[in-house]
Amino acid sequence: MDAATLVFSGHENQDCYFDVSDYNGTNADLLRAEVLTIPEEFNPFVHSYESNTPASHNIFHGDDPDDMPFVPFADDPFFNAIEHQRHYKNLTWQEGLLDPDLNIIVVECARRLLHDSGISAEDVDKTNILPDLLISKPGKRGALEKASLRDYPVWPSDKATPQLLVHSTVPHFGDLSARVSSSVQHFCPNLNCIDPYCPTHIELYAMPPPQVPLLLNDEMATRASGACGKDCFLSQHEESSMGSAWSQEDLTDFASLLELMPDTSPCDLAVICRKPCCEERPPFFAAQTTADIRFFRFSDSVASQFISNVSCRRCGPCQHVGSCTEYIRSRDGSIRQHCVCALNKTYCERNCRCYAQCCELRWPGCTCARRAGACTSKHCPCIKEGRECDPELCIRSVCSPPPLNTDVDRNICQNAQLQQGRRKRISVKGSRSGFGLGAFIDEPAKYGDLIGEYVGEIIYEPTVESREDVAHHRRRNYVFELNDTFSVDSSNVGNETRFINHSRRSVNCRAEVRLVNGEHKIGIYAGELRHCSISCHELT
Repeated sequence: MDAATLVFSGHENQDCYFDVSDYNGTNADLLRAEVLTIPEEFNPFVHSYESNTPASHNIFHGDDPDDMPFVPFADDPFFNAIEHQRHYKNLTWQEGLLDPDLNIIVVECARRLLHDSGISAEDVDKTNILPDLLISKPGKRGALEKASLRDYPVWPSDKATPQLLVHSTVPHFGDLSARVSSSVQHFCPNLNCIDPYCPTHIELYAMPPPQVPLLLNDEMATRASGACGKDCFLSQHEESSMGSAWSQEDLTDFASLLELMPDTSPCDLAVICRKPCCEERPPFFAAQTTADIRFFRFSDSVASQFISNVSCRRCGPCQHVGSCTEYIRSRDGSIRQHCVCALNKTYCERNCRCYAQCCELRWPGCTCARRAGACTSKHCPCIKEGRECDPELCIRSVCSPPPLNTDVDRNICQNAQLQQGRRKRISVKGSRSGFGLGAFIDEPAKYGDLIGEYVGEIIYEPTVESREDVAHHRRRNYVFELNDTFSVDSSNVGNETRFINHSRRSVNCRAEVRLVNGEHKIGIYAGELRHCSISCHELT
């Protein structure tokens, strides 16, 4: 094993040694290092730099911990560290640190309890006997997860090194409804994500309420393209008795399917349930009347009472039973609306879990015709309200990407750039205005074109205040206000748009907050045409 150390000239004759010992400290070796001489006049200049995690969308962070992990700029006398500490309750190094020896003892004890005695990790945690929980909890790692992130020493016994215990047991769900509910909790249905374990929307989604059927039995038969086979319900003119065996679990799963998808064709239900199609209709499908059918309708009279600028307020999807316009009595005796959207005077969105008459409070969309330059001015209701067009609501609004051989400006809605990702190419170079690095556009852009989405960490106001000291000292602030509750900070997480510098003279782009599928986003849009019509121009 070789080693080397660097010394300045004048100290060449000094020998340098390293003590190398094993984990137990029983054996030690003395290692001599090779000395490399550096001239005293050697003084390399290294520019200050910052690390930034690249991201394509916002990441929810919330608040920084109450414990300050370290003192920023500790060696800088111009930074007021005492004032900065007032934003925190404790200092991290004053708390007890992880004891690696204690972790090994806990894991070995858990190994014997779980494997030798057959006790589950959940039962061990319920006793609170061990100094550390075995299973991880939100915001705190358990002993088993900590053990999987480290190396083991040689265990002093006749047994082999204890095996890593990875707690990855799959919970057992007895019925379909419980299995779907478990999956729904961690799946983000927002059209901006459609992804499990979304880092932006951290709230757990509850099971949607039972759906009211929209189709009568006769309409369902009319919509069928044809019989799926000899046992199709279309071929059965009389209600046949159930020929196959239906267990109680089959009946429970079938009832859960009808609650979630009441208008599903019996032909499709036959494939899902693995039962004959003719048995999927009677006797489970009771005779429906038009009173059972839910008709969608909009109410402009109710919606007109809402705030005009929805980009300033958004409370999240609502979830309740009953109409969004109903009132309930609170514990203090006051009467208020139980729908969080109606209470905050905001529109219901696509991901709201309300049941009846939800569309009274939902944004009706726009009716802009499909034409060149559609939805480009304040004449579009969506643009006027600071929203991007909804592909499910806006009439004749083509929000899906067009074919490659078509003209984008003539065949697509101009108010859906964020959800389509129609951004410009940006490169990061040295700024021409002397601000360090800057963002340069690499392709032409006209007024109103989306240059990019400004992304970062979604934080609360207390964290904005605690980070302001550091931002002011560095003379670089990356915080944009998103709404009344959240802000976006790209100091630690972001993309190329964070390098756009501020200029009071030559401004060629602007930042706007848009409501996109119920989520606030910050878009950077091209400004004056004379500043953005050519490529390789610095964005300011």
